[in-house]
Amino acid sequence: MRQSNYQAIGLITRREITQRLHDKAFLISTAFTAIIILGIVLVPQLVGGDDEQRLGVAGEASRPLAEALEGLPQDGPVTIETRSYPDEAEATAAVKAGEVEAALIDGRFVVESEAPEELVAAVQAAERRLRVQRLIRTQQVPQDELEAALDPQPVGVRALDPPEPREGELTTIAAVGVLLLYLQVVTYGYWIAMGVAEEKSSRVVEVLLAKTRPAPLMAGKILGIGLLALGQLLLLSAIGLIAALVTGAVELPAQAAGTMAIVLMWFVLGFALYAVLFAAAGALASRQEEVQNTASPMTIVLVAAFMLSFQALSDPDGVIARVCTFVPMAAPLVMPLRITLGEAPAWEIAASVALTVATTALLIPFTGRLYSGAILRTRTQTKLREAWQAGRGTH
Repeated sequence: MRQSNYQAIGLITRREITQRLHDKAFLISTAFTAIIILGIVLVPQLVGGDDEQRLGVAGEASRPLAEALEGLPQDGPVTIETRSYPDEAEATAAVKAGEVEAALIDGRFVVESEAPEELVAAVQAAERRLRVQRLIRTQQVPQDELEAALDPQPVGVRALDPPEPREGELTTIAAVGVLLLYLQVVTYGYWIAMGVAEEKSSRVVEVLLAKTRPAPLMAGKILGIGLLALGQLLLLSAIGLIAALVTGAVELPAQAAGTMAIVLMWFVLGFALYAVLFAAAGALASRQEEVQNTASPMTIVLVAAFMLSFQALSDPDGVIARVCTFVPMAAPLVMPLRITLGEAPAWEIAASVALTVATTALLIPFTGRLYSGAILRTRTQTKLREAWQAGRGTH
């Protein structure tokens, strides 16, 4: 006796989740991905480049220049530390030993191979400062006026269209989220297709169809794998963010939670849209080796949408980004960036969501009929027309 559709969907969903959670390949891939994320966050913090440049100083001619160098404001990404040496020999030995990046000896640079650009620029600035000091002092300029001339107040800036606070961090979070969204849709979309093809080739599907209809079977598989994909996305995102916060690699702005929620919402919409197509692609294949062929159209569209998201990142209000807003196959990868950057008005967001949902709703009966018509045809790869005709009245 067949169960009701809702009972069948629930059972198939639990079956998919339980199987995957006991699958060593799934657990290993999750752990491996988490390790990669931790490596991306932690390695730069552990072995990141030294932000301090050490400059050795020797010779009387270099002393005034070193003092002028120490007087320069060091508010940039690189700070400079000067170390004094009694003579040229010791300063040169320090360069060879790696104690300093370069040595300033009687106004000349001594380096191991190549002079660091930061040091060269700083020394040139110090030399200009020293010359201006000497020139002004010959004119007997008061000390306070001398300091004011050497360290003028920064020029004020009035932006006509100022950026949102912490926009850069939010954009980075959204971009990483879109990358994870793309990877999850591709990976789990293929999982759905491969799972369908595996059950079909092993004839397990015949046993399942004795208890339920094809439509609940397809829905349960999509829902189960979709929940796993969402859970893994949340887990990996949490691991990366916690590691970044603990190490100080990133400081989350207040709007970060909203940005992550936007990415997750579009993941659900995008996964639902592509999952029904991947399920039908798996049913068309007679064995797992054919899945790459039957699923290639979705893969091509996904890659194209991912490439278009880069355009949205660089020009979120451009023609391409705005057109993609109303293309359901591209919207899940483009809209998170446009919304985060504040370039998507409310009506465009609403229209994009509505079009994506409507397209998914229209695809469900279409792909369901293909799935129903092809799922029991195990001899050869099923053509679309054959699956469509065979699926009449069965889903």
